[in-house]
Amino acid sequence: MALPIIADCLRCAFKWTHSASSQYAVNVMHFSGDASSMDACATALAANVTPSQFGQITDSAAVTELTITPLDGSSVSRSYDLSASWKGAAASTDQWVPNTALVLTLRTGFRGRSNRGRVYLPFVDEGAVENGQLLAAAGLIAGPWNDFKDAMNADAHPWEVASYLNATMNFVTQVAVNQAAGTQRRRQSRLR
Repeated sequence: MALPIIADCLRCAFKWTHSASSQYAVNVMHFSGDASSMDACATALAANVTPSQFGQITDSAAVTELTITPLDGSSVSRSYDLSASWKGAAASTDQWVPNTALVLTLRTGFRGRSNRGRVYLPFVDEGAVENGQLLAAAGLIAGPWNDFKDAMNADAHPWEVASYLNATMNFVTQVAVNQAAGTQRRRQSRLR
């Protein structure tokens, strides 16, 4: 599928790698910006993230590659290493729950499927879930993600929900966390 053209939108693909198993997962998020602001966006992403955003992710996982692609239809992608800042914070013995994710729900000021998004954070630590539920309160997990959203806004790279179907984007107004651990079916084939 070809990427749409959405003016002033940066597609950021975060490649998570689990160091003990060499397995990986990719999250895609979108931020405001153009081709000339890719380096500034990567710098803001590294500076505004906090360990509390990844308290349920095993400390053996990190974003080893960030690929930023301007959705202008002509600019080339650029890659960055975020492993020093985007990494799991749950001290563990490298045990994580396969096919399980911490699910962030991204809300905008508009209703409908094209105006909301989800992020499936991989490599949830075994000690962070019980009976399919996150042990930490969803509100406590969402707080640092909303702080991150506000910091990205202040750095002139607001977090966006991009609709590839409609070739539009809308600002993220709230990040919510689902108490139940989730799964994204497309990932299961990578774990075999």
